[in-house]
Amino acid sequence: MKTFRAIGMALLAVLLCVGISSCSKEDDLGGNGDVTSGSKKLTRLVQTSESGDSEEVIFSYDDNGRLISCYDEDGNIHQYSWSDNTITRTRGNDVRTYSYIDGLVRKEERDYYTYGYAYNSSKQIIALNIVHKNSNKIDQKEVYSWENGKITQISREEDEHIDILQINYSPETCKGYNPFMTMSMTNTQLFWVHPELIGVTYNQLPNRIIQDGTTIDKVKDISYTLDKDGYIIRCFIEQVTKTNGKESQKTYSYTFTWE
Repeated sequence: MKTFRAIGMALLAVLLCVGISSCSKEDDLGGNGDVTSGSKKLTRLVQTSESGDSEEVIFSYDDNGRLISCYDEDGNIHQYSWSDNTITRTRGNDVRTYSYIDGLVRKEERDYYTYGYAYNSSKQIIALNIVHKNSNKIDQKEVYSWENGKITQISREEDEHIDILQINYSPETCKGYNPFMTMSMTNTQLFWVHPELIGVTYNQLPNRIIQDGTTIDKVKDISYTLDKDGYIIRCFIEQVTKTNGKESQKTYSYTFTWE
């Protein structure tokens, strides 16, 4: 497992102190049920490959339970500041802003891209358009289909490539929320710990994700381990990938720490 250098941890401690002192107590965001406000917080996740290599991510929060710092698997520190309608994420010179209304992120600004989020009347995400600022054209779009309060299909289109993900669920549920769901949707750490910001607050457990793609097909079989309180502490994935007729297999897992 990766170990953090002493200087990195010292810097992280300083940044956390600054972040906590600079955050004021504001009302809860709300969102679609906001399952994160009354439950434990995800403070650490570790991804482990079948070879035994692992990567660690650490999260810290302010007194209101809002993410203020993330130490990612590459040793980068992400800082988050919250205002009435905006969340700003800073990682070195990389700054992103998330604008939210009624507890839901509507727009995300990056250096070269604008992300536009759309929701249905139940405050559930139904679409994401990624627009390149120079060309003002949609580079990528995603559509989310819901049934009985769960996402059952995700369609992703980029250039001439289209991926369709079919999501099947176990009858089992967990306490709080399932981080693996938003981790499967996005690489944005903010949404991993605040799924309410994009309306993905349900506690059902996907047990199979089937990806039918233009060039790559994948099948992921997922199993879970819950603690005595019902929180997910381990997620194990068996993945089969087919590329141009060639098949490969791998396994990996996530472990989650809640406080």
